[in-house]
Formats: sequence, C-alpha cells, structure tokens
Amino acid sequence: MDLDSIEGLNEVRPSVYRAAMKLLSLQKLCYMHVVSLRQILPALRLVGGAQNQEVGLSQEEVTQTVNRMFHSVSQEVPGHVTLQAPEQTCSLMYKLYDCDQTGCVSVRSLEVGLIALSADTLSAKYRALVCVAERSSRERGTVRRSGLRSVLQDLSQVPVAVQEEGVFGCVEAAVRSCFNGVLTPSVREEHVLSWLQSEPRLLLWLPTLYRLSVSQNVNHAVRCHSCSTFPITGLRYRCMKCVNLHLCQSCFLTDRQTKKHKTHHPVLEHCTQPTWRESLASLVHSARHALLPRRYTRREAERRRGLMWAEPGETQSSQKASALLKDVRNLQRDKWLLEQELQAWRVAVQSEQGILEDRCSEMEVTMETLRQHNFQLQGMVTQVLSRTETPQHANNTPCRIHTANTPGESDRVEEQRDDLEEEERAVRMKMKLLEAADEVGDSIHNLVSAVSTHTLH
Repeated sequence: MDLDSIEGLNEVRPSVYRAAMKLLSLQKLCYMHVVSLRQILPALRLVGGAQNQEVGLSQEEVTQTVNRMFHSVSQEVPGHVTLQAPEQTCSLMYKLYDCDQTGCVSVRSLEVGLIALSADTLSAKYRALVCVAERSSRERGTVRRSGLRSVLQDLSQVPVAVQEEGVFGCVEAAVRSCFNGVLTPSVREEHVLSWLQSEPRLLLWLPTLYRLSVSQNVNHAVRCHSCSTFPITGLRYRCMKCVNLHLCQSCFLTDRQTKKHKTHHPVLEHCTQPTWRESLASLVHSARHALLPRRYTRREAERRRGLMWAEPGETQSSQKASALLKDVRNLQRDKWLLEQELQAWRVAVQSEQGILEDRCSEMEVTMETLRQHNFQLQGMVTQVLSRTETPQHANNTPCRIHTANTPGESDRVEEQRDDLEEEERAVRMKMKLLEAADEVGDSIHNLVSAVSTHTLH
C-alpha cells in the first residue's frame, strides 16, 4: 500500500496519525518542509504588524511576505523551492484563515500557520507559539487566556485543511486544561510551554507530524515481521509483549497482525536507530516474560496479586499487606481532607486580613485627624494658661487695691477664673482620651501584623 496516495492515507487507522500524514503531504506540497523560523520571523517583521497582531493583511501583502520567506530559503538551499511554492502557500493560508472571504488574513493567524507547518524542531515551534500568545498580554512574560485562546483557534484550523478537524476536541477544553487550578487571569510563559510539551489532545497532530517528518530518511537495520521489509524506513514499532518483533510504519498504521503479534499488544515507537545496548536490553526484557516457565510466571503473578488485593482465605502476610494498603488509603484521604480544610482556612484568613487592613487604614486616618485636633487643643491650652497667668499677675500689682474696692469687678474676675479652670480640665480630659485612642490604634496595628505573619507562614 502506498501511504503517499490519498486512498492509502484514508486507510490509516489511528486518526491522529492519519491527520498528521495528510498534513505531512500538505507540507511537502507547499514546500514548507524546507522553511524554518529564521526565514519566517524576519519576513513577518517587515509587514509592520508585530505591534498589533489583529492587523489584516491584504492578498498582496501576504504574497509579498511569503515571497520574502521563500527567497531567503532559496538563498540558503538553492534548488529546493519551485516558483509555485509561494502561490500554493498563500492559497493554503487563505483557505485556513479567510473563511468569510473578506480578502484579509491577520498577522497572528499567518504567523501561527507558518510556524505550525515549518520544518523547525518541536521545542522551537512551542517557544515561538508562546511568544505569539504573550504579545497580547499587557504584562511582559505572561500569557492571558484570550491570547492563548486566539493562538489555539488558529492552530485548530490547520487540520481543517485535510478534513480532520473533528478528531482533536475543542479549544475551550484546551484553555481550561492549561489554566486548571490557576486563579489569576494570566500565567507565566514557562507554564504554557510546559503544558504544550505535555502534548494536549487539541495539538496531538503537531508532535506526530514532527516525528513523521524527522524519521522519513531514518533506516533501521531490522526486518519487519509482517511484510518482511528490510531495512525499515521511517518510524519503527517494537512489540513490548512479543520477543524481538518489529513492525514498519505501514504495517502498524494499517493494523496488520500475524499469528504471533496482535493489534492490541503494546508497542514502542522508535524515531531513530537504537544503540546495541538498547537493543540488548529490549531483547532481555522481552525474553524474560516469554521464555520463563509458565508455572513460575503464574506463581509470581499470583504472589503480586495477593500483595495488592486481599481476598477471603488469604495468608497472614497477605492480610497484613491488605491492612497496610487500607491504612495508606485512609491516610491519603485524610491528607486530602486536611489540605482542603487548610485551603479554606487560608482563604478565610486572607479575607479577614483584608478587612482588618481596611479598618486599620481607616483608624490611621482617624488618628491623624485626632492628632491635628490634639495640636489645636494644645494651642488652646497654652492660650488659656497665658490668660490665667495674666489676672494673677494683675492681682499682685497695686491695682488690686482698686479692684478690691469694686465688688462687681471682683466677681467678674472670679467667674472668668472658674470658667478658665473648667475649660482647662475639659482640655486635659480630651488629651487623655486621645492618648487612649493612640494605644488602641497601636494594638490594632500589632494585631493585623501578627495575623499577616501567621498567614504567610
């Protein structure tokens, strides 16, 4: 079967591999398999849309950008690009990102599409995609949900070109997966990069396309157990259950099986030729399970099963193991419950801390107002004391003989003196109240500081 033909690609059973192989054919058709990021990014910078990724590019601008990109490729690797390559690439970009036929493609969509179909390494593609998502964030070095959603929407359009869009799930589920457990509206670039390297379902076609691309010219010095092809070219699959059994890429993708190997057997994919040490270790691992006496293998399996699961009538050692496993599960459940309670307590303490900080701020404003009043009252006390000392000095002068001889003036002086003394007592009482308020404010401030320190610990 020729997997390069359309009929052959439709016979591929794993849907992810089917989509990736179709995209690989599309990549070769547009000559994107010779384009890397060092040609894509400089061509896009000349467009002038790096600051605003939503800028729409006309068909002429897109054509000029793609022409500059392929011109750089032809200078580095002459003879690998045809004259039809820019036209076919532009047609593909408009098919993917101009569904409404407006004649415009955004800078971000064009960049994402070219990065996804380029021939660069997988890690370089991931870093470039994270940089595109980061540009829509206000804070440098972070990625917002909206930025990640826009990039993922553009990436999800790539399998649409080969009618495989229904295989990989929706964009919103992927965004929720990336921001799972995150309470902030944005995350660091490292978090998004780690999430991409975990191969989420929405982007499974991207690492599969990379593995298919880099293994095209790899030869494995082994024979396919199904079709007897030697050497195996491309991806090689080794059965983890059968001894020294290898399958070529074509036989594995079409679910071929033999008397010895079945399609439900677990397999290990190899992109490169393994070393002799790896081959020897693989052979020993397979032989251990296939060549040992069946009775010993069954006895070992029963012993392991008895240790893991306790059945009625089991031995004393098995019962102890079962009780130990039960205790471990109970401890894990208790640990989880304690972690949930601790999280709820932290949220409650943080809320109370915020309320106390607000009250403390209000108290500080009130204390500042009271201090100003205190300064004013001290000035008034000074004035009262000066006014009190003035009549006393007058009583020690010869004029006292004259005032003593006038009963009405003497009474008025006595009344003024009593009023001043009463006012002085009131002022001193207010000063005592202000001092008490200062002590209360200091106590509240110390309490808030203690709660903040405990929360941080």
